[in-house]
Amino acid sequence: MQNQILSESARYFCDVISRLKQAGAAGIILGCTEICLIVNEENSPLPVFDSTKIHALAVVDEALAG
Repeated sequence: MQNQILSESARYFCDVISRLKQAGAAGIILGCTEICLIVNEENSPLPVFDSTKIHALAVVDEALAG
């Protein structure tokens, strides 16, 4: 979408996350690199786990461990 983030998109994702929470979900894995541009800890009804950030931090840890 060439860096066009629509408020409707954020609302849609948060609505889906709310339904998942009601169904018993305890957290959300952001498994696509662009989802973290729309959903984050501030607007999500559940804790989010950004897979891109998790992988990047793991690579840095591994590189520094030597």
